[in-house]
Amino acid sequence: MKNNKTFGKLGAVVLIAVMILSSLVLIIRVNDEQVPDKITLSFSFSTPVITQVLINGTMYDRVTMEGLPTMGDVGVPVLPVKPVNVLLPQRSVLESVDIIYEGNTSSGDGFHAELGRELVLPGDYHDNESNDTQYLPFNGNIPYPTEICQTVGVYEFRGYAILTLDVFPVHFIGRSGEIFYYQKITVVVKTSSTGSVNPLFRGYAEDTRMMQQKVDDSYMLSTYASLPSSPYSPDGYSRIVHPNESYDYVIITSEDLKHAQGEYTFQDLMNYKSTRGTRTAIVTVEQILNDPYYCNTTNHLFNDTPARIRNFIIDAYKNWGIEYVLIGGDQNVVPARYLRSENIETGVTTPSDLYYACLDGTFNTDEDAYWGEARDDENDLRAEVYVGRACVGHSDEVANFVYKTLKYENTCDSYLTNVTLAGEQLDVHYWGGDDSDQLIDGSSSNHIGISPIKYHISKLYDRTGYYWPKEILISQINNGTHIINHVGHSIYNYNIKMINEDVDALTNNDLCFIYSQGCYAGAFDNDNCSAKHFTVKTKHGAFAGIWYTREGFYGPSEALNIEFWDAIFGESQNNPQMRELGVALQDSKEDLIFNTLLPNFHSLCYGLNLFGDPQIEIKPAVIPNHEIIVKKSEISGYKSGYVPSHEIVTVNALILNNGLYDENNVLMRLRVDNTVADYTYIDIEKNGGTLVNLECILSSGLHEITIEIPPVPGENITYNNALKRTVIAI
Repeated sequence: MKNNKTFGKLGAVVLIAVMILSSLVLIIRVNDEQVPDKITLSFSFSTPVITQVLINGTMYDRVTMEGLPTMGDVGVPVLPVKPVNVLLPQRSVLESVDIIYEGNTSSGDGFHAELGRELVLPGDYHDNESNDTQYLPFNGNIPYPTEICQTVGVYEFRGYAILTLDVFPVHFIGRSGEIFYYQKITVVVKTSSTGSVNPLFRGYAEDTRMMQQKVDDSYMLSTYASLPSSPYSPDGYSRIVHPNESYDYVIITSEDLKHAQGEYTFQDLMNYKSTRGTRTAIVTVEQILNDPYYCNTTNHLFNDTPARIRNFIIDAYKNWGIEYVLIGGDQNVVPARYLRSENIETGVTTPSDLYYACLDGTFNTDEDAYWGEARDDENDLRAEVYVGRACVGHSDEVANFVYKTLKYENTCDSYLTNVTLAGEQLDVHYWGGDDSDQLIDGSSSNHIGISPIKYHISKLYDRTGYYWPKEILISQINNGTHIINHVGHSIYNYNIKMINEDVDALTNNDLCFIYSQGCYAGAFDNDNCSAKHFTVKTKHGAFAGIWYTREGFYGPSEALNIEFWDAIFGESQNNPQMRELGVALQDSKEDLIFNTLLPNFHSLCYGLNLFGDPQIEIKPAVIPNHEIIVKKSEISGYKSGYVPSHEIVTVNALILNNGLYDENNVLMRLRVDNTVADYTYIDIEKNGGTLVNLECILSSGLHEITIEIPPVPGENITYNNALKRTVIAI
């Protein structure tokens, strides 16, 4: 870890400053009692809304509550839930969760609550009108859910421990059909000390900012003041990762593919990223396997190729400061870890790159033959790095992948306004088009989707008596469509009604992005999976896509789909990084962590993988003429946010030009609090990036550092023209 000396100076003054900083982001706090082992949160709830819906010929009562999602297992009542994410103190473990509730209010009785729908698998065309048979356990006098609050679990993000709870304000009594709710629920979280620090805690100011966006309460931020002890190593560090170097992005591939001599290579991708200000390194599997630093000499279970690759990623995360990983190879080149889903009866395992993104633990705490077993708490669902896979096996496929990535990065064509929603019949009563409509902006008060004003949306929906032919979709792709979202059935070599020969015959030069809920289409342990044909087999088709390596399930898969597009079009309005594919995919999983108590949710998170560059952004429908972005800023040599006072410090800023024109003589300013401390003028080419250094001297205490660029002439998108961060000078 770099710059340990800054933490060595921490004392009472700094801790008080950190507490001041944490209070700035406090969202919910009931009492002001500053007890390090207790967190108290209080929530108020509005009156539930009850509407009637017709499902499979039966009328049900649907219960919703403003601002809350709903949750319900198969055949049980679907009711509103309040997901709660709270930061636990450093060096602590969860002890207990206590509930205080008040304002028990009845909405009446005689209701027939809507039930969770049966999961639908490929070819499972059956009539399931008899879901009410599973309703019987709730026809008694015991309210459902039986608990007001359920503990989902503690998942770590970059060393910060985040507790997730499900709070249920609405309950249902089956025998009387009564629905009642609590107007106020208070949650008291108690912890006990462990004395240990998460080894993935880096103390970076950027990590802190990202953590605060994930939680409802970060009051305990003041306790995160200790770095982990460095493990003993004879050399101090590996042969590959030197702590004096710094990278944002690493490509992991083989020696052969690193030195491939095709028209486009991974070196070309690395060079392009450098022009955009992304510090990139290429590391080979052979280098990793030949470095004893990544070899576990005490337990050979954790010494195979995936384990060593993950050890390298952990090392690069801690010492290089990486944020993105591109797996540059198919299963035969860079093998994935097979994770076991909840489907214990059949022993289904899923090849998953989530193993390389979520770096806490080993994914095999009981050290048996299975990895990632949810029932044994072996999984980690909060990612430290964002991962995508270029599923290539030889130089031609590398060339195709890099060509398509760079072509999309530099496109500004009018086809970007074209979106295709493809929905198939899923079951006797279920149609993919119904769920596809939920992706359109305005269909949900809780999510932002694809704008029907900004995009031309084509709907290919199966309906009774009509099943759209694949030729329509093929024509749309060849004539230019930007986004394809698919809700329907697949197998490994059949996706969106297209077989691999259809995909290989595509002629489009305007490349698309595909999100598919079809099963097995992304099974990259099979060389003929559809995802590989779409992304690397030719120079046409898709520049990237998201597919399942195993099953997708109608219902929960759709929830992940909705959250993905909400990240792209909704959450990105406050955090532009959410437009990146790797970030948006991971965010969709983390937004639904409250669902992990439901069966099969883990298997969906394992199986949903990105085939493409994790850093690439979905472009807007229309590329603006002028758009300058302040993408990132950091204090040179002090990523932690603690900097020396009364000395010159250098602020590094990454500036991007995402507009259609070169920009010259652009003013760039550094503000300390409200005063301009330094400024410069920069030139930046279209679709280019530049790293700029500005300087300042800080007095002791808490300061707000801002990099800002006044809008250039003609620039209308200005929310991303400034970036603020807080530092503490000591």
